[in-house]
Amino acid sequence: MDERAKARRSLELELRQAINDGGLETYYQPVVNIEDGKISSCEALLRWRHPERGMISPAEFISDRGRQRPDRSARPLGAQYCLRRGGQLAG
Repeated sequence: MDERAKARRSLELELRQAINDGGLETYYQPVVNIEDGKISSCEALLRWRHPERGMISPAEFISDRGRQRPDRSARPLGAQYCLRRGGQLAG
């Protein structure tokens, strides 16, 4: 396995651990209607604060490969985290 593939696999395993440990942070960003200036909704943004590397961009942990091959994407992991987190906030 080449170095790039090893790094990618390591990042994937660390992301899975971060999800299990609650290591992702959710930020809520308002969506403002430009016609009336009112907040019409909000979007939830996931951020990963890695214990050694600091903030990791979603562009890094949701890879191009994952976008091309949904079965290997971080998206299902992120969705799983959001559903769990949403339930915690609602309960």
